[in-house]
Amino acid sequence: YGSLYPALRRLERAGAIEIAAAGAAAPVRATPMPPTGSIDGETAAARVRRLPKPTRRTRKQYRLTQRGDDMLSELLTGDDAPGIDEEKAFALKYAFCRHLPSDARLALLERRRADLDERLADARRATPRRNDRYTRSLAQHRTEATERDLAWVDELIAAERQAARPAPSQRGATAS
Repeated sequence: YGSLYPALRRLERAGAIEIAAAGAAAPVRATPMPPTGSIDGETAAARVRRLPKPTRRTRKQYRLTQRGDDMLSELLTGDDAPGIDEEKAFALKYAFCRHLPSDARLALLERRRADLDERLADARRATPRRNDRYTRSLAQHRTEATERDLAWVDELIAAERQAARPAPSQRGATAS
């Protein structure tokens, strides 16, 4: 309550969301079960009676406005603020990629690939100060993890490019 409702109010004031329809009061509970004579049935009926009573507060339903859609696109395609964990920022942006046009999704993935390329080059240039097996192992793990991330992003880029290509025409196909 301390963060969700203030955030909704800020988004509404910014014109990013609007109230779609006033919701009805909370749904009314089903009538308690009549006595069944079985322990399991009585236990289930007791659980139903213990459920919290519905409130009379109405629920608001929101919908995204065009301004909100534009704000979302800006957040997903814009640069991250300094100090933001780039791993988490990318994961969040990628989770909402379906809301972006194909060219913006591809640009996001290509930026991520460039970042990973740079990180991998830095990792390969750097040598651990301490030359013990633990430090070497950690450096090797980070390098391998970055290589795996690069391979994954390359697959995502290839899939995005494949999906963006127009389907081949069926007119020239012959039956065999």
